[in-house]
Amino acid sequence: MALTHDQATEFVLRKRAARMRSRVDAVSAEVIRELREHTVRPLLLKGPAITSLLYPADSTRSYQDADLLVAPPEYETAERCLARLGFQKTLDDSDVPGSEVAGHPWQRGSDVVDLHWTLAEVGVGPEQVWQALQDGRGILRVNGVEVDIPGVAARALIVALHAAHHGTAVDYPLEDLARAVDQLDQATWAAAAELAERLRATDTFTSGLTLHPAGERLAGDLGLPTDLPTVLRLKRGAPPPGAVTMEVLSSTRGAKSRLRLAARKVVPTRRFMRSWFPRSRDSNFWLAVGYLWRPLWLALAAGPAFLAWRRVRHAKGRAGPSRSA
Repeated sequence: MALTHDQATEFVLRKRAARMRSRVDAVSAEVIRELREHTVRPLLLKGPAITSLLYPADSTRSYQDADLLVAPPEYETAERCLARLGFQKTLDDSDVPGSEVAGHPWQRGSDVVDLHWTLAEVGVGPEQVWQALQDGRGILRVNGVEVDIPGVAARALIVALHAAHHGTAVDYPLEDLARAVDQLDQATWAAAAELAERLRATDTFTSGLTLHPAGERLAGDLGLPTDLPTVLRLKRGAPPPGAVTMEVLSSTRGAKSRLRLAARKVVPTRRFMRSWFPRSRDSNFWLAVGYLWRPLWLALAAGPAFLAWRRVRHAKGRAGPSRSA
């Protein structure tokens, strides 16, 4: 029996996703083996840790990198392991001033590993994050290698934090969230909310969870906060480039600190430029062009960014649909 157009498209998408997952899983297994050989026991945060919880094995959901969390004292050892495997760090803390850095991306050709020492958008130290994620952890086999993964409640938290980070600008975290809200029971979400409080990430957890209508109702049942910080309300939508930076600048203390941050945004590091302006990765000529284009691009973006920032900053009430407190 011949496949319909929709069935053929679905078949192709499933095969493509399976190939992408297989490639990333092979890289993950290679890195995990290397880390284990040097007594580093990582925690796999996303990728198969999320898809195995929320999706069927033949889904169209794919992932493009491996997200690994290691204990803070083992971070430098883990970096040396990646370097031995031929990976190079593509961004460092100094390349992204004004941003909360939870780890660094490492790349080897098309293979990417995000090596974390903590979670983004949390208010406690890396050691506390590591200890909190040990509770209820499980084991997953990835390409023949066993790896630790967070417990179900911790993965629910990670799904919500990921959705909050991307807002409505990226589809797949919203699909993860929709499935998590549909498939996980209220007790699991209550445990995730408790973990968020323990990590001082309740606002971000709430922002992500309430991006889905059922999550909005769940947040009401759990008694989560209704008044979110401006930066989270900005991220909930698809803010124009520069809007979040304006909030960061406005909340930075001291004129000199704001000036230094603004100057670094206008004239970033070479490593940042090679990531932001891909043509410059293998060409000093295009790197120079990128540095010339950067101030003009920022000037063009400033108007829409300011309007979006001012609108959200002065909006009354919290983000998202209303609910009773």
